[in-house]
Amino acid sequence: MLPIQSLLWFLISLVCSTQALAGAERLKVAFAEWPPYKVLEHGTFGGIDVKVLDEVARRTGLTFDYVECPWVRCLVMLRDGTVDMISNIAKTEERQESMIFLEPPTRDHYAISFYVHAKADRAINRYEDLYGLNIGVIRSSAYFERFDHDSKLKKTFVAREAQLMDMLASRRLDAIVGIGANLDYLIRETGRGGAIKKVSFEIETADPAFVAISKKSSHKNVVPKIEKALRDIRQTNEMKRIERRFLDALQNGEL
Repeated sequence: MLPIQSLLWFLISLVCSTQALAGAERLKVAFAEWPPYKVLEHGTFGGIDVKVLDEVARRTGLTFDYVECPWVRCLVMLRDGTVDMISNIAKTEERQESMIFLEPPTRDHYAISFYVHAKADRAINRYEDLYGLNIGVIRSSAYFERFDHDSKLKKTFVAREAQLMDMLASRRLDAIVGIGANLDYLIRETGRGGAIKKVSFEIETADPAFVAISKKSSHKNVVPKIEKALRDIRQTNEMKRIERRFLDALQNGEL
């Protein structure tokens, strides 16, 4: 009888230990600064995405360790498995070769906006007005299909949004493009409102943004667990509440 009891206790402890280890898994998350979704201040990682992943961690027991990297480098690290995961990334055929895109998306759509120098005398009211302009873009970013694949547009590629704003403010670019929430935040935070203005032309995309895990990650087993947490967060509208609380705190100077 004793050997059987000992065996049972051993099996129970083994299961509990396995569950504990699974819950304690640590994933490296690529973090390319992109406020207000990804904010890095004084070595502290924050922003809407971090708040969402904090909630995922609370629901799953997982731990997320952030690794700062420029956008292009983040993509390389995901391809080679140096990092495990990234948030707020658009799905493309090329990226699907190296990443698993988790459902549901964290964002269903977003607005792509264009900005010019405050003293620019050329209007951008429609897509065709972009031709002939030197437009600043982030290298390896996906905006919307027509723009991404239009070889007739003149594009200048840089690594960070801050570079785009510097170049536009000094009139080394005619226009820059990006997600409105991101660039509006940066313009406000850097006091560039007097030098840079948003034009009326805007594209509302239907392209969602996802959490994605590297296909070379050793933590692919947690995909179902994270997807369940994301489903629950969305179904209870917690995703929207997290974003609203962060933006309200930002507006009130509480961050």
